[in-house]
Amino acid sequence: MQDALHRALTDNSELPSLLSQLLASGNFFTGLHPGIIHQELNTHPALSPLVSRLRNPPPWKWQFLCRVYAVTAFVIERRPNQV
Repeated sequence: MQDALHRALTDNSELPSLLSQLLASGNFFTGLHPGIIHQELNTHPALSPLVSRLRNPPPWKWQFLCRVYAVTAFVIERRPNQV
């Protein structure tokens, strides 16, 4: 894991692989696992009807003070209100 971490700190193309390893090892903020969030947005009876499109941009590094975080996000397009 340390080798992957070092490579990801210097090469953004390594981030997706590192992120997968971190998620598999449970190294993420509780309640924020991107796979679970993605699944909920696609299947939850109250949420899925509101989502017209869901995308994941590539992960990126975020430096906050002396720490560096691997970050991922969702771009969600909301379905227009239906009457």
